[in-house]
Formats: sequence, structure tokens, C-alpha cells
Amino acid sequence: MAASSNARSCGNIKSKAAAGRKDSVTAAPYATSLLLPLLFVIALLCVQSTVHANATCNAGDMAALLQFKSELVDQFNLLSDWNSTNPNCCTWTEQYMGTAVTCNSQGRVTSLILSGRVATSNGNTATLVRNTSNNAAPFAASLGSLTDLQKIEIDFVGFNGVGIPSSWSNLNQLTYLDLTFANLVGGLSSSLVSNWNLLQTLDLQGDGFSGPLPADLCTSQGTTTITSFQINENNFSGPIPPCLSKFSSSAFQPGNTGLCGAPLPACT
Repeated sequence: MAASSNARSCGNIKSKAAAGRKDSVTAAPYATSLLLPLLFVIALLCVQSTVHANATCNAGDMAALLQFKSELVDQFNLLSDWNSTNPNCCTWTEQYMGTAVTCNSQGRVTSLILSGRVATSNGNTATLVRNTSNNAAPFAASLGSLTDLQKIEIDFVGFNGVGIPSSWSNLNQLTYLDLTFANLVGGLSSSLVSNWNLLQTLDLQGDGFSGPLPADLCTSQGTTTITSFQINENNFSGPIPPCLSKFSSSAFQPGNTGLCGAPLPACT
């Protein structure tokens, strides 16, 4: 769908540009000489805009996503097109929400967007939750092999009391992580976040995380790449790393009553 839409848009642009070229030839040969390079650029951009939509999914990435799906209870078949008979995972969607998976031109998954709280056409609320009868491996561990992932937005998906799998430490291209109200627990270890050097958005609101905030969220220079930060309604405790003091108190509270240091009251 995205590819055909892009193609239509490019076709319209080319038609209009061609019409403009004809007028230019009639009116001014000099304008035509300026327009030809522009047409070339437009054509190049149109080709590039359809590459990602037509990319064929990397087989390993598809296997990782199918493994993740097998660990979910999907009562309303939100992920109905996630299957081996539809092998291009770059086109996979979530019903009622739209695009779930985005790939780069090499077919590697770069974005995963899922919501576990979706209003269906009959007024029900569709849910995605961890299948607690399937405990063969840490939940969602397979996503750690999606090493080109830049964005994970999995909100209201019921992790049902497990933590972020350690394999996610492999996601060193990650810039955006949103796991709001996903019923996650455990901590954020240094070994987990130390490779997230490109992270710009971290939203863990409404989960059950506990323990300290790792100093590795700051660089060795005491700065951070994070520009959007929200961890309220958790159970974190201990000193707030100095690089995070730039965020307002509402990024940390309510909840996290054990946290201290700017922008909250000083540690004692």
C-alpha cells in the first residue's frame, strides 16, 4: 500500500513537472535548462521513497518477530498478518492501529510499534499479553536480535511481571524506547543500557520498575543523549544521575518515592 501510494505521488509530481517543462520550453529555454536537473532529483527521490516499502524482510528478523508473536496471547487477532504465508514482515500491521513494522532498504527491521489497548469496531478493547504458559525463554528476548532497531513503542502490552530481557542490550541503534504501562518489573542494569548510546526518548511510565537508575544513562562526560524522559509511576530508588537533573520533577513523580537528588529533594 505504501509503495503504490508513493508511486502515485511521484507520478503526480512528474506529470506536473513535465507540464511545467513544456510551458518553460515555450516561454523560456533557459528555464528548461534549470528544470531538467530538478526532474532528475525528483525521480531519484521517488525511487528512494519506494525502496523501503518494497524491501524484502530479512529472514532472521522475521523469525524473531514470529517468535515474539508466539509468546503473546492475541485474542482479537491483532497480528493476523504476522505469519509465514506473508513472508515480508516489512508490511506487517496491527489491526485497528496500522503499520507495526518498518524496515530499511536492506530489509532489516528498524521500528516496531504495538499497542495492547486497542478499541475494536464493536467497542471491545483488544489486548496483547504475555502467554504465561510459555516460559521456555525470557519473554521478548528474540527482539534483541533485531540489531537495526531504532524505535520500540510497545505500550499497554502485558509483559505480566517480567523485566526487559538482557538481549536488548544488543540494540545499540536504539533512539526511541516507549514501554508505558506494559506491566514490566525488575531494574535497569548498567549492562542493559550501556550500549544505548543513541537513546533520545525513554518512556517507562506506569510500570513496576525498581532499584537504582544506572549511571550509564549518562555519558563519561556527564551528559546524556536523552531529550525526552518519563519514568513516573514506578518504584525506582536512590540518587538520580546528574545528567537527568535537567528534567522536571514530573518526569519522576508521582511514584518513585525512594528517588532523591535534583530535581527532587536532596539525598540524605
